[in-house]
Amino acid sequence: MSEDRQLSELSKFNKNKWPLGNDGSLKQNKLIKRYTAHKRRSEEFVTYLKNHFYEVGHEASLKEINLRKQIPRVDECGSYLLFRQYYLMQDDTRLVSANFCKKHTLCGLCAVRRAAKGAQNLHEKAKQVLSDQPNLKAHYIVLTVKNEPDLEYGMRKLKKAWKRVRDIRNYATQAKKRVNPSQSKYASALGSQFANVVGGAYSIEVTYNEEEKTWHPHINLLVLSETEINNNELSSEWHGYTGDSFITHCKQIDLIEDRWAFCEIMKYAMKFSELGLKQHKEAYLTLLNQRLKGSIGAFRGTDLNPDPADETLEGEPYIETLLSYFNGNYNEFSERRSGVEQGNKEPVWVRSDLLPNK
Repeated sequence: MSEDRQLSELSKFNKNKWPLGNDGSLKQNKLIKRYTAHKRRSEEFVTYLKNHFYEVGHEASLKEINLRKQIPRVDECGSYLLFRQYYLMQDDTRLVSANFCKKHTLCGLCAVRRAAKGAQNLHEKAKQVLSDQPNLKAHYIVLTVKNEPDLEYGMRKLKKAWKRVRDIRNYATQAKKRVNPSQSKYASALGSQFANVVGGAYSIEVTYNEEEKTWHPHINLLVLSETEINNNELSSEWHGYTGDSFITHCKQIDLIEDRWAFCEIMKYAMKFSELGLKQHKEAYLTLLNQRLKGSIGAFRGTDLNPDPADETLEGEPYIETLLSYFNGNYNEFSERRSGVEQGNKEPVWVRSDLLPNK
């Protein structure tokens, strides 16, 4: 691309007042508002935890001591965001750096970043598997267990039933390797709704019913299957694994039209906005060191826990904007530019002329 065109593109970029102006900046505006909401929620949670540990003092349990150590990291998380806009790449803007705490069950900002990137990785993997085996059918599935007042008990029941599902699928795979599958000792597994699942990915989500004071852990699941999965049969099968839970949801989806499903599957383990601060603490302590995401079959190896920061593009000119969190908002701005207008000079931070201070 010629230098004249690059300068022309940069001129148009300046008129857009990124990221709080028009055009592609609208997306950035929404992102910043979303991050601000999560950062404010984290501040509330940190204040609650500080007060809690002041009250319990030396009576804190070992798990609570571990939680207390995380408070400074969560408190500092998201205090700055560094966006880089590659203005020649059709308004390609990326969050290339931030002081993330990477505690997704404590911090909403880290959770939403990880969920978005995990959903993208899962979508790419699903398209790859489907391109190799175009006859596969994609399904979005939710497996639930009966609400329980004790989250730990509910989690044990959910994980035990989910392990049974994975075992049944593995038994069916072993049976199909035989010349005569019906003669295999695992032949009974061939009748499972998961018998023909080639691959899948899942996440465990936890919600809380304030009226009933009960916890509702459940599994969001994406599977690619050689045959269609029947929800009525699935419900009956799941009831057999749990003993008392039969509510399931199964929907065949299109990878292009139903991208929402990937967001549902890879979203954060807890809906922070719907959990009280006390319940948030309880859920964190219960889920500590538990595996909440995973993959099976052809989806193994998919990165479902990616780095929250975006990748940078080498050799592309950009404008970099630094947002600092202060007094409840991201409202301190500075910028630096790297591109044709800089020549061979090292980019230097300057006061932003794109964004007004608030």
